[in-house]
Amino acid sequence: MSFAQAAAGLSEREVQVAILLSRGQSCKEIAFAIARSPSSVSRASRAAARKLGLGSRVELAVAFAALRPSDAPPGFHRAPLRDSLSPTERQVAELAGRGRSDAEIAAARHTSRRTVENQLQNVYRKLGVHSRVELASRLLS
Repeated sequence: MSFAQAAAGLSEREVQVAILLSRGQSCKEIAFAIARSPSSVSRASRAAARKLGLGSRVELAVAFAALRPSDAPPGFHRAPLRDSLSPTERQVAELAGRGRSDAEIAAARHTSRRTVENQLQNVYRKLGVHSRVELASRLLS
């Protein structure tokens, strides 16, 4: 998908929010950056995801983060991923970054949901992220 295809049918605000989400920023951070309320940012992200046929804000962030840099507008960049994750943490992080729930990850890995929650907590701490949207963005960097 090119940037033009991803942005087709989206408002300028929705594109702006999607780009910032793909950089791993939270709704509060985006709201501060664009001088809007967090609820306004949340509405824009939901609307953009809906218009693109995506199921969540995580999927929206992944879609925009996956764009080739040549497709992206000026100022669009990706942060490097730190290689401090164990193989297990990396697998759990990748599944969570694709929008899988804790229960789905646990079933796929034959572990308990609580184990997955603990592993994700460690991943968040190691990568310095606070949400699945941020995680998805970092993994695609």
